[in-house]
Amino acid sequence: MPKSNGQRHVLIFEPRVEGHHIPYLVNIANELLSLGNTVSIAIDNRTEEAKKRILQQDSTLLAKVAILDLFTQEGRFKGGSKLAAGAICLNETQADEIFFNSLDEVASSMFRRAVIGIFPPKSLFKKVSGIYVRPRPPDPSQNGIGNWIKRVGFRKLYNKGFFRSLFLQDEFLVPIVEAQYPNLSVAFLPERHTPLPTLSTEEARAKLGFNTERIVLLSYGIGSRRKGLHLVLEALEHFPEHPFFLLVAGVQEDKATVGRLKQLQAAGKALVLDRYVSSEEEAALFAATDIVLLPYVCHYGSSNVLTKAAFAGKPVLASDFHLIGKRVQTHGLGWVFKHEDVIDLHKRMQALAGDSKDAIKPFRQALNDYAKRCDRTAFSKAIQALFS
Repeated sequence: MPKSNGQRHVLIFEPRVEGHHIPYLVNIANELLSLGNTVSIAIDNRTEEAKKRILQQDSTLLAKVAILDLFTQEGRFKGGSKLAAGAICLNETQADEIFFNSLDEVASSMFRRAVIGIFPPKSLFKKVSGIYVRPRPPDPSQNGIGNWIKRVGFRKLYNKGFFRSLFLQDEFLVPIVEAQYPNLSVAFLPERHTPLPTLSTEEARAKLGFNTERIVLLSYGIGSRRKGLHLVLEALEHFPEHPFFLLVAGVQEDKATVGRLKQLQAAGKALVLDRYVSSEEEAALFAATDIVLLPYVCHYGSSNVLTKAAFAGKPVLASDFHLIGKRVQTHGLGWVFKHEDVIDLHKRMQALAGDSKDAIKPFRQALNDYAKRCDRTAFSKAIQALFS
């Protein structure tokens, strides 16, 4: 594809289609195009799924970009690895840089190999940028031999000028990384969220088919063990009777909790949607709730559920672990309890049970202010910071 009058030709690398990957690809591509850049995308083109999901997000984008396939006809990454496939696509497009929609896709193995002197393809050097979602190696707070080894590899690549720029989704970590790696262009990238249709609490609950005077707690997303719903269920068992109603939405991977959830639902104290939910259902779920649960276990990094809660104007009850806990406390977005501490969680829930629902109101301004940090304007400014 010939270059536009913009500053750069950027190749976006994204082999995945699930979760946030395609929405981020679409948002990044559109922001780069709006700045006058030329954009190509390297995706999984073995099926129509990636293009289908892109079209669902933006019906016009595919006509504005060149599309490359990261895979061979045999279903393997071109060149035998993700980095090799990226280098091949970079050469095909003659792009100025390659933007990893999630640098985590290649980071761990790339850093470990760099420690023993095995480096990425030379054509990638000085051309790599992207979003580093779980940046443990450059984060000095992260200990352990594994992180230490990858930190050495990160430093080696940094010293060789491998990176062009990086986005981090931890606003507290950005100045620390800037100080330790002064020649690295780094910026904070907020989790952009597009507001969903607004419903009143009554409309939302009617839409979902329940009505209650209890305090409604929402657990949203895939229910793996690390999401901590089991801690909430254990805390509820310490109440002889409690004023809470659980809304649970998303595929429940932690089967140990499913039986208890069924019991609560049968008792009229829960509504469980053990499946993927539509955007319309998502809007209703957040509108129907009073408090959003974020009792995550050892969760490093951010969570888009916190962003969704802020846009819905709903405070959260969160573990005090790492970034989520720090954001909730710093910005006043709700309540925290000690990480993995069921007793402390129970105490916090006891306090909530004794409060009226008016106790939620003081958080509204803070939640609104935080939501503004994650809207399209904030996202655009972040992209412009490194691409203008």
